[in-house]
Amino acid sequence: MLSKDEENLHSSIEITPPTRSNRLTPNEIACARQIRLRELQMWKSIREIIFYISFLSLLSVIVYSNHNENASFQVRHLRKSFSVEISSMNEYWEWLEEDFVGKIRAHKWYNGKNVEYLRGYLNDTSNRLLGWALMKQSRIRTQLCPQRIKLN
Repeated sequence: MLSKDEENLHSSIEITPPTRSNRLTPNEIACARQIRLRELQMWKSIREIIFYISFLSLLSVIVYSNHNENASFQVRHLRKSFSVEISSMNEYWEWLEEDFVGKIRAHKWYNGKNVEYLRGYLNDTSNRLLGWALMKQSRIRTQLCPQRIKLN
């Protein structure tokens, strides 16, 4: 052993006398255990909230990032191209054979040349037809019912 006025040149480890730790009572152990369980539950809840918020933000980014401002113009163009008011069967067949069939497939360019490599496009050569062309028929009576039935 070195005396108090001497210095150890080869080791920087100081030897300290062992200290005895104070042991907890069973009540203190139970209280510490309850506090630790509450902390674990709190961190689990915080983690779930963070995951939920990140999921919602990612979902909203995916849903709203593909929003195209020009989509309404395309719908308006297609409605203007294909929707007409028809009041008789003869008008319907005339529109179907002349107007609809001519617009459902691309036929010729503006200069009269035949369209090549545009199979599946509409006659405006900018909108592609996916799948089959479906027609929706709305039947509306032009006259009112002859008698109105009153329900009491």
